[in-house]
Amino acid sequence: MVAFATSSLGFEICRDPDPVGWDEALVTIPGGHALQTWEWGEAKRSVGETVERFLISRAGNPVLLAQVFQKRVSALKLKTAWIPRGPVISPSLHATAAVKLFKGALAADGYRLAIAKPYQRSGVGFGWSVPCKHELTFVLDLSQPLSVLEGNLDRGWRHGRNKFGRQGGIVVEDTAYDAIEPIIRMYAAMGERKKFNPYGDAELTRAMWHEFRNSKAPSVSTHLLRAEVNGRWAGGMLVVRLGKSAYPMRFGFDYELRNTRVSEGLFWDAIRRMHELGADYFDLEGVNPKKNPGVYEFKRKMGGTLVKLPRFEVTVPTGSLASQAARQRRKEAR
Repeated sequence: MVAFATSSLGFEICRDPDPVGWDEALVTIPGGHALQTWEWGEAKRSVGETVERFLISRAGNPVLLAQVFQKRVSALKLKTAWIPRGPVISPSLHATAAVKLFKGALAADGYRLAIAKPYQRSGVGFGWSVPCKHELTFVLDLSQPLSVLEGNLDRGWRHGRNKFGRQGGIVVEDTAYDAIEPIIRMYAAMGERKKFNPYGDAELTRAMWHEFRNSKAPSVSTHLLRAEVNGRWAGGMLVVRLGKSAYPMRFGFDYELRNTRVSEGLFWDAIRRMHELGADYFDLEGVNPKKNPGVYEFKRKMGGTLVKLPRFEVTVPTGSLASQAARQRRKEAR
């Protein structure tokens, strides 16, 4: 890794930020996402990923953050930077210069290709937009009163939530170290049943729960919700709050108890809790009306807004920092 502290443009590049400082900087820029948090990076590191972080500031104000996961493109064996839900770029006058600086820093570290999947467009392009379909998600506006959110629910969905309560269903928050285990089993079973590839294995889910559970950042919290029906585990959800936004990172339910409408019970409880914590947005984390129309309809009936996320962006990192690093390596080799 080649580290630079400052640049001639008045920027500061921090490559070893502290965990709390990273997360607190992340929430100052619109478009921050849970996959760019320190905790997610450390969870991925614990299962063998290589993670690097770039925090570019000017006059003490964060302008760009990028949590980068090192990959290798198998065909060309290029060192590739994968940036999920990033980079996170401030809508400031200095954004364009910060992006150039970031590309130079990537090149200086030996990256030959960078693939980004931003969560929100900043107005400053990072690379070439890949001509593929937009990823879709539903987002709930939690800044509204809870009564309005309840009124936005589809009638059948609201009936399902009420049925869960009539069936003896309750939702409680659990903080135990091993409370994630039933969710892991239910999530895996749901993947087998619906024929989709789970995002990460059991080891990653455990690491994610433990990292977020131990976070010290004021803007980050995690909530493991356990649904029970007459004392029996019926389902569970792991929700991460980052500042004013919330994300359901894992969800699963006991298929034998599906008629109790445990899914509606869990999601409504998560909405209510995030609303109480002051979150303004609840991203339901992805839908595909063709491949999984049932999930699409379930989330649509919660009354949110369908959002098109930005496409993949690809770039070849170059820039002045790369030249500076090359000169430094030649000097050290003499």
